[in-house]
Amino acid sequence: WDGNLRHFSGFSQEELQPCIQLMVDHLVRPLADEFVYRKYQHRQYLKASLFCREWVARHGHEMQQSLTPPPPVGHFAPSETTVNSVD
Repeated sequence: WDGNLRHFSGFSQEELQPCIQLMVDHLVRPLADEFVYRKYQHRQYLKASLFCREWVARHGHEMQQSLTPPPPVGHFAPSETTVNSVD
């Protein structure tokens, strides 16, 4: 991550670590829903999902070990959250 990437993205590598960790964690898991994977495997999207799956197959293990875990989001566990509906 060099100065140009920092300048044009507006983020440092450290600021992106939680996002990177979430993406790698998601990609190393078995597919729960293939909709997004199938959508982005087309040429129109530059076969992004195929590229990501292949990359993670080669590098996912080392990425999981080298990344620090993301900071906790909120104080509720996912099973404790509720959705309020507005009538």
